[in-house]
Amino acid sequence: MTCPENGIAEVSYKAGSHRITLIFFDEENYCIERVNEEIKIGLGADSAFLDVRESLFGEVIASLIVLRPSIIKGNEDLVSELFCSYYLKTINNELKKLRRIFQVNYERLRISLLYPLFSRLSRLQLLYPWLRPIYNDHMYSNLYFAWLNEKVRQCVSVARDKNGEVLVTPSFLEEIASSDTRQATTLERITAVTKTVTSIASPSILQAIPASLLVEGIQSKPHPLLRDPLLLVRLDAARVATTLIDFYDQLFSLTNLSKVINRLKPKTRRHGIIRAAEAVEVEGVRTAVVKKYADIAAVKWLVAAILTLQLPKPILSALKRLNNEYFFNRVLSEKGYNVANPILLDPRRKLAAYTYIEGKNLASIVQEEPDTPLYEELGRLIASLHKNDICLWDPNPSNFIYNGSEIFIVDLEQARFASNIEEKALDIAIAIYYSLLFDLSKAAERATLFARGYVEGGGDKTAILEATKHKYIAPFFTAVPFTHLEKARKALINAIGNT
Repeated sequence: MTCPENGIAEVSYKAGSHRITLIFFDEENYCIERVNEEIKIGLGADSAFLDVRESLFGEVIASLIVLRPSIIKGNEDLVSELFCSYYLKTINNELKKLRRIFQVNYERLRISLLYPLFSRLSRLQLLYPWLRPIYNDHMYSNLYFAWLNEKVRQCVSVARDKNGEVLVTPSFLEEIASSDTRQATTLERITAVTKTVTSIASPSILQAIPASLLVEGIQSKPHPLLRDPLLLVRLDAARVATTLIDFYDQLFSLTNLSKVINRLKPKTRRHGIIRAAEAVEVEGVRTAVVKKYADIAAVKWLVAAILTLQLPKPILSALKRLNNEYFFNRVLSEKGYNVANPILLDPRRKLAAYTYIEGKNLASIVQEEPDTPLYEELGRLIASLHKNDICLWDPNPSNFIYNGSEIFIVDLEQARFASNIEEKALDIAIAIYYSLLFDLSKAAERATLFARGYVEGGGDKTAILEATKHKYIAPFFTAVPFTHLEKARKALINAIGNT
């Protein structure tokens, strides 16, 4: 079908050795014409907007609108409006993916303005392989990114930060998308245009694509931003790992070890049999701790869930635990608590790296000094957290590091905002009764020290009293003699009366 020459706008794009020209008409019309190496696609402006907004043609038109045109004639404002309409549509659709991945950390993301588009295009190039070489030709050109950034800024007004970057929060983009003044397309309008197009259309757009372009697309490797659009996303205090590079290689680069890994072989040392964490060590120096949330050791949380049937439950999902740990790491850091600094998060491979804290964990100190005064300090720390309505759920002594002057909290994957007295009581119970796995000799003394510190730190005595109920001791019956558990329990009761 020959395309008429009375279009209100005409845009051409390079497609390898071919050229694709879009012609927009004021009234509903539809044509496809192939002349030598040029493919002409003509359609009404309303139909173009329906593809941009409602995927009338499977977003084939929209997928070309985001490219830098080699020729543009006629109404350039129409083409710009199509671009902005598509960009704003991609925001809400693509941010849903980020919300699923980053969960509670969604609002802690910092996103490039180009992310929504490239996230969308990454799926389109899988659906339409013939787009791949076209996208690659553009995306390996600095001219394209300069053009694209300018087009996006015409759609979204935002200032650059001090580093010249444009990174925004998800809520900012959502607000921009929701403020779009373009009228939503009604079902009646979609139906009317679809009937018109169907009645006058013969070959489909996809049938007009040359086989050589399809073959080239299948053989092409997509641009890195199309293989992993999360390259355009980071967290407020950590990098987001890409799946294009090994996790440890990225970690070595971020910790300035990449220059020495060719001559020094980094080692990893596991932190205990039931701990899904390992220290990264180079020449005896430990630089980071990598947590593996999908490790087989994570089965301990299923066991814990069974043992605490009558108590607040642990978080089982690996992705949720990863996100939860980062979230509360940031919450506690912002409140002034000592925590490890996050370095790299990989929610897709369920890995995370945090800085290594030099010192001894409290479990080791308990083994060496069963009635260590640090247990009184631990009581103050837990009380402070509880006053901020934060519970750790797993404050066992191995999750605290003493560096010689301060206590650091190094495991937050089960942390949560306290919703009832039971969650605070469970913190107290685990801090006391779990320590008996490392030493039985001074159970009562540690309980007394902890309770004193907890009350002096402003903790609620009723939480201590709640922790003395036998349901909080029950999970430890299989590992700790009852007589020692009872000594610790009675020491808590006596401590309340003496404070």
